[in-house]
Amino acid sequence: MARSSTPRRTAVKDFPPLSLFARDGETYVPTTATPGPWSPAVCHGGAVAALMAHLLEEASTPEFESLRFSLDFLRPVPTAPLEARVRPVRLGRRTHLIEGELLASGAVVARGTLLRFRAADSGMEPRSHLSDAPPADEPGNFAFHDAIRNGNGHRQFMAGGIEVRVPGGDTFVGARAGWFRLRLPVLPGVAPSPMVRVAAAADHGSGLGSLAHPSEARRITYANADLAIHLARPASGPWVRVEATSRWSAGRSGLTNSVISDAMGPLGVGQQLVAIEHLDLPAFNSRTTAAATA
Repeated sequence: MARSSTPRRTAVKDFPPLSLFARDGETYVPTTATPGPWSPAVCHGGAVAALMAHLLEEASTPEFESLRFSLDFLRPVPTAPLEARVRPVRLGRRTHLIEGELLASGAVVARGTLLRFRAADSGMEPRSHLSDAPPADEPGNFAFHDAIRNGNGHRQFMAGGIEVRVPGGDTFVGARAGWFRLRLPVLPGVAPSPMVRVAAAADHGSGLGSLAHPSEARRITYANADLAIHLARPASGPWVRVEATSRWSAGRSGLTNSVISDAMGPLGVGQQLVAIEHLDLPAFNSRTTAAATA
């Protein structure tokens, strides 16, 4: 299943936005709720992950549950009209595998896959080697993180698209744990699915698990190049908890591992490969803005 046409708009200017993306013909136009922290011209990975998960689920049927989702960021995803190409790889009796791409100005900027299992009740009690106890904290124990006041000032996904709660509220980078709740649907009038909510939250793992020192805030970036999610069950409720740990090499790479939970307890894991760059943020902003608009 392919969706493509010539982009006709550069961005949605409506504020406040009603969704993360708006349909314009066969394209998906990012709203003001989608930019990431690095540049207002580049979408946040969580917004891109939510859109990709939604599009891939559209190619399946409701009796299946999304349990594995992977996303590769091939280029900065601009806050400009995006085309989508979605293809079912296998629609079997027990599993559905779907893959898709997002394109900007004809270039592939992100590629994703989704694996879904047919929902069934085996009659067996849940089993685990690890604790299935609910998290020791809940969203109300953490403080609201104001991404505009504590960030670089531009409207972004972490301010308008998703509610972020971390210990203390002010410091997101390196906070290790956070609760997330989508404020907006991916598209107008479409309720977010469990995997859409998880994908939007799990992309924040690389920030929560950042090993950057406060003194390096303007001199180091750690953008994740991918996102891989494996779940034992779908998420329940609007809130998703992410607890992240990272290991950075002496070179330019790192790995973030996240435990994903809801109010009932742990439900899966996320992983991200992180590209680490030492530079000044204004120079990085100029480079990513140029890449996004090229």
